[in-house]
Amino acid sequence: MLECDEGRGYCVLKSDCQVRVFRLRINACATYKEVCCPKESTTVEQIGMTNDILPAATPTPFATTGKPLEEIPSTSEPELPTTVISDLDDIIDQNGNRTEGQEYDTQSFQTPDGGILSPSSPVSPTTMDTTPSPDAGSNNMLVLKPSISSALFSYTECGQRTANGIAERPLNVLDRTEYGEIPWMVAIFAMPQKRYCCNGALISERAVLTTAYCIVLCDRAKDQLRVRLGEWDLNASIEPLAPVDYGVQRVHKHADFRFNSMINNIAILELTAHVTYGPTIQPVCLPLAEYSVRNTENILVTGWGATVQPVEAQSAGSNILKTVLLHSINRATCQKDLRNRHQPVNYRLDESFVCASTQLDERPCSGDAGAPAVIEVPRSDDRYYIHGLVSWGYGCYQNNTVHTVLTNVAHFRNWIDKTLKKIK
Repeated sequence: MLECDEGRGYCVLKSDCQVRVFRLRINACATYKEVCCPKESTTVEQIGMTNDILPAATPTPFATTGKPLEEIPSTSEPELPTTVISDLDDIIDQNGNRTEGQEYDTQSFQTPDGGILSPSSPVSPTTMDTTPSPDAGSNNMLVLKPSISSALFSYTECGQRTANGIAERPLNVLDRTEYGEIPWMVAIFAMPQKRYCCNGALISERAVLTTAYCIVLCDRAKDQLRVRLGEWDLNASIEPLAPVDYGVQRVHKHADFRFNSMINNIAILELTAHVTYGPTIQPVCLPLAEYSVRNTENILVTGWGATVQPVEAQSAGSNILKTVLLHSINRATCQKDLRNRHQPVNYRLDESFVCASTQLDERPCSGDAGAPAVIEVPRSDDRYYIHGLVSWGYGCYQNNTVHTVLTNVAHFRNWIDKTLKKIK
């Protein structure tokens, strides 16, 4: 039996693994049909049937780094490396207007230096050099596979991931997605500065799911927000299929969002026009009531945030859409760990959150606010539903606490459905 994941699993057929797992390049299993299954989830009997496959820190919201937006025609905080994005006393309401006098929750976050971050804390927005920087494996000569064409595209169902991408030559870079692999990914920009401020996921022809804190980060009214679909490399001026920008007609922010504790951290952006689906633009599935998430189940997160590197070479962000592999952890275990971290406060993990922990070196980092966290649809082949949205964590350059707290999308399914009915 071929071991994988540094000896923690075996390469087996997907049907021979008791938990849902992803096919990852790092696992180097012999064939495309094999997955790296945790050893404890692979029985001796199942292994015997697969002989043919043997081969020869302190929580802060996720802020962003302020990348520029290239001109494209429009159709209509773990611990930060430097400083924390400005805390805003006023919040954007459901109509995209600014309101003052927001009632803050009693539980405050802490700044990287250990101080309590309150609504009146004098902190400045994060800034960065907007000069494009090289990214590992960047490929400016992408050519689509002969079978890929926008004219011939026919949308079938939500959540379709193309693990090897749609380019003729795969990128094959660890922790980077392939071109067209994640078609529901959305980059959100603040105008008129064209500043990349956070992430989201396409869930219908007129709706993008993101976090309420993402809207705060953008610090703009609805008519100064832009969402970009079909994006992959933020620094590329030309891609095989051009990304498309849409305006925002209305911001539907959860009425009970609490800024300081990130409770009910969810929002829907209503777009100004209907989205045309294509090879790089398709919606992710929403969770169904019958979906259950097992302990240690794989969770795939994608975003353009900073990457985990040695302190002397911290990344300011990823030009090419990165991928982070996490696994779910039991709610009671997560609450116990967080409670130990928050002592003497008797911390309670709100029902609007779910927890995930790091599997490899990478984890959600600054710039990943609102990033979608997806799980494979049960009994499907490379179809995914959105399990969470990156909400907050403990700093991607420390190893004391490896938990990332996600917005629990299933908890808000009724709210999402009601909101979508309002969007014509």
